Amino acid sequence: MPRKGSKRGGQIATASDVLGWTNKLRQAMYDGVSEQDAKEVVQGIVTRAKAGDKTAIQLFFKYLVGEGKAPSTLIQNNYYGHKADPDAEPGSPAKVADLQQRAAAGQALFGSNGEG
Repeated sequence: MPRKGSKRGGQIATASDVLGWTNKLRQAMYDGVSEQDAKEVVQGIVTRAKAGDKTAIQLFFKYLVGEGKAPSTLIQNNYYGHKADPDAEPGSPAKVADLQQRAAAGQALFGSNGEG
C-alpha cells in the first residue's frame, strides 16, 4: 500500500517527515535571531507603519491585536445513556458501582464537571 504524503526529491515524504523538517527549520530560525534582532525588526515595522506603509500597518495590527476573529466557544454535552444517582457521594459504593458499570460498557468515566 503506498504511503500518503507529498513528493519531495522523488521520494514520498510523510506528514511526520514534513513536520520534523518544519520543526528543525523553525528551530534554526530561532537560533539565528537574537532578542535585539527581533526588537529592531519590530521597530522597523512600527517606523514604516507610522510613515503610512499600509502593509506595515496591517502587519502591526495583525500581530498586536489579532486577526479580528471572535473567539470560538465550545460546548460539550455528555450523555452516558443512563442516570447516575445524583446524590451519591464520590467514593461511595453507589458511585463506585456506577463507574464500574460504565467502564465495563466502554463508556467515559467522568462527565464534563469532573465527577462520575
